[in-house]
Amino acid sequence: VTTKAGIPVRTPRFKVVDEDREVENPDGCDVLANEIDNAGFEYPLIAKPLTAAGTKSSHHMGIVLARDGLQRLKTPCLLQEYANHGEKLFKVYVLGNSVWVYSRESMPNLPLGEKEIIPPSDDYRETPNSPQGNDSSIDENNRPPNSLKRKRCESYVEFERQAGSRCYVEFNSQRPYPKIADFGKLHDAPRNKQHRVSHSSPTTLSLSQNIHQQQEHGSPPMGPKNDLARFVTREEIEPVTNALRSAFGLDLFGFDVLVKEGGNGKEILVVDVNYFPGYKEVPNL
Repeated sequence: VTTKAGIPVRTPRFKVVDEDREVENPDGCDVLANEIDNAGFEYPLIAKPLTAAGTKSSHHMGIVLARDGLQRLKTPCLLQEYANHGEKLFKVYVLGNSVWVYSRESMPNLPLGEKEIIPPSDDYRETPNSPQGNDSSIDENNRPPNSLKRKRCESYVEFERQAGSRCYVEFNSQRPYPKIADFGKLHDAPRNKQHRVSHSSPTTLSLSQNIHQQQEHGSPPMGPKNDLARFVTREEIEPVTNALRSAFGLDLFGFDVLVKEGGNGKEILVVDVNYFPGYKEVPNL
């Protein structure tokens, strides 16, 4: 399937991780990581629950930055390739012959390859409103004086957790998505823990270096100047809509579209199909 302009359309590559799959220890993680390597996936990956839409847990997702992050997976889940897409997601709603397309803010472009997040130092502290939850056992009055002066910042990363926490970013898809700044500084994640690089290593990437690396590797930020919306109009994606309508036998459905741009040109990715969408943006429905 292609768009009317001939842009190829596909679904992201994926792998289902079963509920009984053991990934919470290094051995189980390595087995899964080897399967992912052999299948030709490239990090980062996005982890999505297999539970149906409409449940609270169905919106809890994660970004796996390296193989160590696989230890944080909540199974069963769907591991999917993470496609840089200019921070824009397109929601397509279909009702009979009527089709509407709306754009939303989405996840940031991320550098390719295995990365690890460097935890902030004294200016970091989880807030009670962070996605990881509120630890009611913490008594603010008993905190050391210096800790009370630390910068309050919402964190998407649980640095206090063991095993793989620096290679996994959790988020709720119904809340504001993490921005590139929320990933802080990244450095190459070593395969062998005995050869772990220090935080002062030249491989450390700051925010500006992350963006520069995206440009160097054919994944530009693709901001509004690139006008991604012109690739996902009702007319342009009509072949996609017709293919989905025929494949699923539906006249009432929605689907999400990303515009991926890399070294081989643009691709349209259909990342989700909903057989009963909310038509949130569509007026008078």
